[in-house]
Amino acid sequence: MKTEPCRLYAGDILGSRYRIVSVAGRGGMGTVYLAEDLKLKGKRWAVKETLRHARDYQRFVDEAEMLIRLQHVHLPGIVDYFPPDDEGFSYLVMDYIEGETLAGRFNRTGGQVGVAAAVNYALQLCDLFHYLHDELPVPMIYRDLKPSNIMIDGQEQVRLIDFGIARHFKSGSPADTVQVGTIGFAAPEQFQQLQTDRRTDLYSLGAVLYYLLSGGKYPYSSGVPLARLNKEVPEGLSAVVGKLLEPDPDNRYPNAGKLRADLVAVYAELCGGEGQPALSGGFLGPVVIAVCGTGRGVGCTHTAVLLAHFLARKRRSVVLAEANASGHFGRIEAVYEGADEPFRGSAAFDLRGVRYVKAGDGLDMIGTLSGSYEFVVLDLGSYEETEWFGEFMRAAVQVVVGTGCEWKRRDIAKFFRSHPVPDPAKCSLFVPLASAQMARDIRRMMPDVRLVALPAHSDPFCHQQETSELLDGWLGFPEPLNRGAGSFMRRWFRAQAPK
Repeated sequence: MKTEPCRLYAGDILGSRYRIVSVAGRGGMGTVYLAEDLKLKGKRWAVKETLRHARDYQRFVDEAEMLIRLQHVHLPGIVDYFPPDDEGFSYLVMDYIEGETLAGRFNRTGGQVGVAAAVNYALQLCDLFHYLHDELPVPMIYRDLKPSNIMIDGQEQVRLIDFGIARHFKSGSPADTVQVGTIGFAAPEQFQQLQTDRRTDLYSLGAVLYYLLSGGKYPYSSGVPLARLNKEVPEGLSAVVGKLLEPDPDNRYPNAGKLRADLVAVYAELCGGEGQPALSGGFLGPVVIAVCGTGRGVGCTHTAVLLAHFLARKRRSVVLAEANASGHFGRIEAVYEGADEPFRGSAAFDLRGVRYVKAGDGLDMIGTLSGSYEFVVLDLGSYEETEWFGEFMRAAVQVVVGTGCEWKRRDIAKFFRSHPVPDPAKCSLFVPLASAQMARDIRRMMPDVRLVALPAHSDPFCHQQETSELLDGWLGFPEPLNRGAGSFMRRWFRAQAPK
């Protein structure tokens, strides 16, 4: 494969902010660099460099802005872009993912991918395709699913990378403008001057499963049912893959939701009745609870403090990080120490069993998330102002704080329109001081969002029986927590999974 030339070297600074550390990878689509953020201490990014004609300037801008609007736990967040310069070099700045591609793992293990692990990856991709196909205002077809475009991070979570040939679905169009895809994984219609749609991506998902579980065979050349090639593959999974690989799109699954339902049943069979997969291999690191507000002054910090001290009273080790520029933590520390002015010299302090980390000159997010604490609570402040909103989309537990005031409820709807939550089971809308009528009105407005109406709780540092009972039920542990964050996460996902 021909590789494009690269222009940046270690030590170069892009856009006065991103210092290049090293080359992370090279291929036919360009070069990917590892970069460190000069503004956000400890933050690392992947910078993708491509060479294109300067006349593609507006097309690049349109594509980049489209990608930035995508927010899903199984997508790397795009945070910045630099359109083609005079030499044609353009750059996308995105999340840096610690892990390996599924192709790399397949090769490293000699083609030994477990059946349950493969189904787990497929279930995660179903969630992503449901978002791309059915939750965006205009459906997006990825069109290039293959093992080398699927990243697996340290928590066995999938991230789909490289949207170079994705396209918006145009109903009524008889054919795609350009036929593209990777031979071996692309659906037949991608090479037949036909329109691609949801079923095209699902075919490719079937081809990936076939490849992984057959020891590296391609379905178009093999033509043998998967169960005959791998005795560990149950007949139910073999039938699902066979349906995905039907040449006629009308004979495939119509959407990712239908496919997911069958895969959940297969997973239950593989795992002896555990119908909903938890995080494979256990959860590594702390449980992250990200709290963001639909605007200023809605009670985001108050809620984050309340949650952190609730967990501390459960004898959990908790760090509360100020991932915003409000400076509230400095004022909290000053009150605690009996000072008149906010403390600015210290980076962190301890208060009633909670470790507070202040934003200060820069929040070391990597250090915070990789620490020895069982829980990390992120106070993101207003989602429109924080520079750390990507951490909300990646968090295990997502809390949106809004207000029940009638004239501000539209801010709640605006948030969920702008950032469709990929997994409603992980996300809750907290509304402090909501009356019963307010709660009913918000539920009618947002019927698919889990609403938590917080009672009046003036001192978030202290216990209040009504609030504690509410949070016990919300997090799903009325009994004492078992030790270990992994155990908590498995119970969390099982408890919140649709029955």
